[in-house]
Amino acid sequence: MENPANTRKAMDSGSININVERLNLMGGAGGPGGQATHSGNGGPGGLGEGARIFGRAQNVTINNNSDSNRILDTVLEAKLEQWLNAPDPKEKQLRFCDLENRSPCSWLFKDPKFIMWQTNFGGLLEIQGASGTGKTVISSMIIEQLFKDQASLNDINSTAIAYFYFDFTDLDKQSVENALRRLVLQLSRQSPVPYATLAQHYDSCKGQTVPTYLELLVILEKLLRILGRTYLVLDALNECKTEDHDRVVHLIHRMSEWSDIQLHVLVTSQPLDIFEKMFLSLKKLSRIRIHADTASDDIRLYISNELASKSELRRWKPEWGQIMNYITQKSAGMFRLAYCLLEQLKECVRLYDLQEALDSLPDNLHDIYARPLRSIPKKHLSDVHRLLHWLVFSERPLTLAQLEDTIAFDFSDSKHYTFDPRRRPKCGVFMKWLLVLVSIQPSNPWESMLSLDGLYRGDCTVRLAHSSVQDYLLLEQEKHPSSCISCPVHVIKEAAHRLTAQTCVCYLLHFSDHPLDATTFPNYPLATYVAKNWWYHLQRCSDRAVLSPLTMGLLEAGSDQYTALNRLDWNPYISDPNWQSCLNPPLYLCAILGYIEGVKFLLEGGSDANAVGVHFNNIVSTAVQAASTRGHLAIVHLLLQSGADVNTESSDGTTALQVASKNGHIEVVQLLLEKGADVNMKGSDGTALQLASAKGHLEITSLLLEKDADVNVDGRDGTPLQQASDEGHTEIVQLLLDKGADVNAAGDGTALQVASKKGHIEIVRLLLHKGADVNVNGSDGTALHVASAEGHLEITSLLLEKGADVNAQSRRYGSALHWATEKGHIEIVKLLLDMGADINAQVGWNGPALQLASEGGHIEIVRLLLEKGADINAQAGWFRNGTTAWQCAWENGHTNIVKLLFKHGAIPSVTEARQAPRRRASPSSTKCNASGSSSEGEDDDWETGF
Repeated sequence: MENPANTRKAMDSGSININVERLNLMGGAGGPGGQATHSGNGGPGGLGEGARIFGRAQNVTINNNSDSNRILDTVLEAKLEQWLNAPDPKEKQLRFCDLENRSPCSWLFKDPKFIMWQTNFGGLLEIQGASGTGKTVISSMIIEQLFKDQASLNDINSTAIAYFYFDFTDLDKQSVENALRRLVLQLSRQSPVPYATLAQHYDSCKGQTVPTYLELLVILEKLLRILGRTYLVLDALNECKTEDHDRVVHLIHRMSEWSDIQLHVLVTSQPLDIFEKMFLSLKKLSRIRIHADTASDDIRLYISNELASKSELRRWKPEWGQIMNYITQKSAGMFRLAYCLLEQLKECVRLYDLQEALDSLPDNLHDIYARPLRSIPKKHLSDVHRLLHWLVFSERPLTLAQLEDTIAFDFSDSKHYTFDPRRRPKCGVFMKWLLVLVSIQPSNPWESMLSLDGLYRGDCTVRLAHSSVQDYLLLEQEKHPSSCISCPVHVIKEAAHRLTAQTCVCYLLHFSDHPLDATTFPNYPLATYVAKNWWYHLQRCSDRAVLSPLTMGLLEAGSDQYTALNRLDWNPYISDPNWQSCLNPPLYLCAILGYIEGVKFLLEGGSDANAVGVHFNNIVSTAVQAASTRGHLAIVHLLLQSGADVNTESSDGTTALQVASKNGHIEVVQLLLEKGADVNMKGSDGTALQLASAKGHLEITSLLLEKDADVNVDGRDGTPLQQASDEGHTEIVQLLLDKGADVNAAGDGTALQVASKKGHIEIVRLLLHKGADVNVNGSDGTALHVASAEGHLEITSLLLEKGADVNAQSRRYGSALHWATEKGHIEIVKLLLDMGADINAQVGWNGPALQLASEGGHIEIVRLLLEKGADINAQAGWFRNGTTAWQCAWENGHTNIVKLLFKHGAIPSVTEARQAPRRRASPSSTKCNASGSSSEGEDDDWETGF
């Protein structure tokens, strides 16, 4: 995969030639999209022409202008999106923005706490309310309003906005780590140099691993410091998975500590004890609680709009006042309850029916949900009950066809369900009893949910309509309010996981005598889901051992069902006739998935503990390496006890200890060391110590050092000290120095140089205190060179204070003054000149600083250099054939700089005069200086003649 960081660097240096590979474009050009909304998206375009490119490489030459930058940003964005694979909240934002009769949230936008949150330097605001009070609608309104404000103020470059919706219906959208991935992608797109920060991280790991939670926090902080004023909206914290609640607390606390950043964080949540304790401990927290009367005006407006817009309710216009009073009183500030009550009134066809319905309207969601469930015929109740198990606990929302496949079984044998396609219900017939509990959406917004025969289409997505439905179904029977209608079905977590796990395994076992063919996918819609998620459900089943004999039938090496499992999970459309040779052994599969009962069963059956398989990026590794990568401690222990070699190398040269150290699994690291892992064994990415130091795992770094890891081992990415300095891990840098790390060890650069380049000032101070040589010259020059080039003013000043040679020349690019000038860092240029930088020093290839500033369009730096006595007629080096500052500016279209140089006495040679074309600068030749302003201006129409 092409290196994103290099792509970004190439954009800054004229024309580039990129090789576009493996783009896998899935469709042709579509029609024009609709007008953009303030959430950043337009309506759908027309249908495309079909796929045209699949893995074909093309050489594309791109010139350095705004169009080419957009092209490169699009390529880079696609690569980073694929790398981070974060769920996108745009679809939900658009869905809520398009809701009919959405609450205007007028009460919120007038609330003093909200106004202070939006206008102060920064802060944290929580909007708290019970289930059904419209918090997600509120979030969508806030996000939309933020984008409106940004657009109206033409403020897109000084205000950044990012958001994420946690979602109880989709496991991927319940992860704090996934939320952070999406936030950094959104913010990276809005940074001054789009995606540069993320591309650096991609470069550091070569796209082989995604950032950990802690690494994402570091990236987030970097982006926030670059962007300035930023608004983050996190909706429905209570819908993140339970095991991530502590991580939510850590994230909010961490962001609240960044008091020097203009960070405005808004979260919504139901009241939860763990969040209550967290918010109470935060000093700068504001909280808005939604009570029954908080949004009463908005509730009445919502009811009024529904009555006027829905044909089933318009007929009752004389009774609108009565309906308004009833619904407002019964809903008690809950939009969800108001919606459900109005839905019940739509069924009324006579005034008598309406009056009876109004008199019997429930005042709680429990009764709303119980009524349709109690109407289900007894013969269908068990099937509907199983559907509800899947709706609550599926890994992601299922289509209607997939959902109906989950009950197409003969369930009479509790130990082995038998899949029978004849037991599938007819498209959506059970949905009539679930309409108030579920939301049914077409696969495409512009398509109908119904087929020509009036039945639901199988590709419609079905999910629970609201988190209150899930709360209701999971509530233990004895905890239902005594005044409410009893619930005829109840979803028990343990039973649900056993049902879903057993259904998955038995569905796959069906392929033992029904081999895969061209009809598999249309005839078995659930196939790909169960192949990818059987282990997810199995891991959540408390009595997995009971299901082990059944599961072992699935994991029979060489069987049709195991072949089907692998093919469906890997690539159901693969055409390579030799693909079966790549199947992983069952033991390897169980090890990487964390299925310990399967590992035990297979080892007892004689499987080789050193079984090898293919994992990420086609790397061949052993089962113990696979388990170590994922942190499956018990499985690693079991494999080692069964004779697995602790020091076997994978095909890329890494060991179990190295991958466990890299991924932060300290207990696995400890076990591997106890079992004889070689602490100094070197893989393609270095030793375990190098990997732990680079990734910021302090405890593992300390443990490895205690076990005599070589503190000064060198490698492709440098010593542990250099890697920790490069990534900004201050505590690890301190630990390594205390353990004898060589502060001046050099490869491509010393620790001081890489820390100076990345802007880690605390590490720079620490290294200088420990005796780092400030003037060591590496491949990128000295620490002063790289700090000046990257615009780190405070570090540049510190290095000069500590004796950095202001006129030291790098091997290729000249002095620090040349670096700072070329990059447009005017404050650093001023500092270097004040400290005695030679203003007319020649940079080996390109000439003195004035030429670089003139070529780059940095007019303020040109003015400064002229004021400080730069030789206006000095000629550049051999690389530029002796050109002067005047010609550098002219050739790059900076006519205002040309005019400035003439005013200060620039004298073109006869040769230059003859070579320079007589022309007017065109808009396409306009460049931008470091501050983002055009280098053209009032002089755009100025011509020079000779």
